Amino acid sequence: MNILVVDDNTDLSTIICEHIGEKGHHTHSFDNPIKAVEWLQINKVDMIISDYSMPLMNGLEFRKEVFKMNKGDIPFILFSGENRTFLDEIKSYNLYAFVPKGDGLTYLEKCIDEIQDSL
Repeated sequence: MNILVVDDNTDLSTIICEHIGEKGHHTHSFDNPIKAVEWLQINKVDMIISDYSMPLMNGLEFRKEVFKMNKGDIPFILFSGENRTFLDEIKSYNLYAFVPKGDGLTYLEKCIDEIQDSL
């Protein structure tokens, strides 16, 4: 699968991309959600993994931009270190999953496998 990873923490996004890459997926990583939006306008992906708390645009605002491009059907995983107090807010964003960073890569990998199986 072709996976877009957006996280302002470049160390963490590198770890995620390496882990996903070891499973045979192709990754594209951005530490700036605005640059990711520009890239996504001319490129296709099978899935998006985004941090919630980023400068310039948070993960839900990024999701809104994806919808504006008529790409709202792309499975979207919000991967965040934020606490779960905003879970009620995210229900309207049609996310595939909310994965707390504290849960590590195991749950994220499970979500990726489920999405791949559904394609």
